[in-house]
Amino acid sequence: MIASPKLQTREYGANANDSYWLPNPRNLTTGFSPIIGKEEIEQSLRTRLTFTQAEQRLAATDGLGTSPTFTAEQVKQISYSARNYAAELVLEDLITLCSAVSDWSTYSANPSSVAEACSLLASWDGRHTIESTGGHIFTEFWRIARELDDLWQIPFNPADPVNTPNSLNTADSTVAEDLRQALADGVAVLTNAGIALDQPWGDVQFDEKNGERIPIHGGSGGMLFSVITSSLVDGEGYSNIRHGNSYMQTVTWDETDCPDASAILTYSQSTDPASDHFADATKLYSQSGWIDMAFCTADVEAKELRRETITNFTTGRP
Repeated sequence: MIASPKLQTREYGANANDSYWLPNPRNLTTGFSPIIGKEEIEQSLRTRLTFTQAEQRLAATDGLGTSPTFTAEQVKQISYSARNYAAELVLEDLITLCSAVSDWSTYSANPSSVAEACSLLASWDGRHTIESTGGHIFTEFWRIARELDDLWQIPFNPADPVNTPNSLNTADSTVAEDLRQALADGVAVLTNAGIALDQPWGDVQFDEKNGERIPIHGGSGGMLFSVITSSLVDGEGYSNIRHGNSYMQTVTWDETDCPDASAILTYSQSTDPASDHFADATKLYSQSGWIDMAFCTADVEAKELRRETITNFTTGRP
């Protein structure tokens, strides 16, 4: 029998579709069969942001309160924060590279657009909220840049899987040139698709229901904890949303006997365009909202809309 990894802790554990090896930065699980997974391997940026957010919460350095604890409200805020971890690692280096270029004509047939992109990135908040401006520029840059050889100045260290690798290897002149070209090429993708560089993210990424465009925050799981996977559609934006955040919930307990639970179904409950529930939850999700979930009998009965009995046509019984 193959032993399965497990962690028993009174602190926290997490997983973001990555190796079992890292359930907690202070408790790496090792020594298991390779049939289960790999150990001492570089983790995804989403996994790293998952733990970065948790560690910052425990250190009370995330601006969500001075007590080093998790509350349901704090978890809700983290879920909707739409932080881009790739940007947190490299944006400052990228802006420095930008500022060193006075003429982008070496890299682009439309040098003024790249100069505009640099300016927008310098003022971007590093998030993909619906109000943030600059996220689509970084998205297209990163699609190219992340594939470059020798990208990182600080390499992956198995002893520090949350914080490594990091920092762009801009001291290497070849890497620096490739990064500038990646930015120019990313900007060209957007301009060729007819997407303005100065649009806020909610205008660029949206779900359309019954002819209404609903702004959607979050972005690529290659960069964010809050995942919305979409592809660029010419003349529209990231309107082809395929998957990502779906059913989300937070659960805690207070002095009552009933759990305190909130949830959201991002794509809404009904597939019928005529239904009141075809787009309502999607709009609520767009507004970073939650639905109060009933659990105890009295709460369920108070929220009941109707009750139906489905009859078995063969037996005539419910």
